[in-house]
Amino acid sequence: MTNRRTVALVVGALLAVSLVGVTVVAGQGIVTGEPRLNVDAPDATLTPGAPAELELQVSNDGQVSLGSPEQRDVVTAARNVRVEAEGEGPIEVETNRQSIGTVSENEPRSASIELSVTGDADPGEYEIDVELRYKHTSRIEQGAGVLNERRRTVTRTVDVEVDDGPRFD
Repeated sequence: MTNRRTVALVVGALLAVSLVGVTVVAGQGIVTGEPRLNVDAPDATLTPGAPAELELQVSNDGQVSLGSPEQRDVVTAARNVRVEAEGEGPIEVETNRQSIGTVSENEPRSASIELSVTGDADPGEYEIDVELRYKHTSRIEQGAGVLNERRRTVTRTVDVEVDDGPRFD
């Protein structure tokens, strides 16, 4: 009987240790994800021959691939976001690259760019390419103290309209 008790105690101890080991591994908190930046221009109507200021809104619809929702902000935040725009056709961007800081899912950011539109521009829709450069943490392993940092550059397109209103000399 003592052999059976000993075997039962050893099996019970091994089972307890293995459960604790699984809990420790699961508790290490591996989280992976990435920001997904978008650019919008709510008031995107331009007048030919007149300087214009265009407000760009940069938002973030980040994605978590693995991990707990509590750590979501760490892997979805885009840090040190820099915005640079380039016009098409008769639209010339006058503003150089600018930094807008961190763009999180809860805190979109804005950038204003100065534009000029030639006086003989045809009315219609044009595109402005907006390049976004940023850093983000793509993976965290809390128990192991691992952080994977990445730099990314993405280009988004914003549609603007050159109106066909009256033109004065």
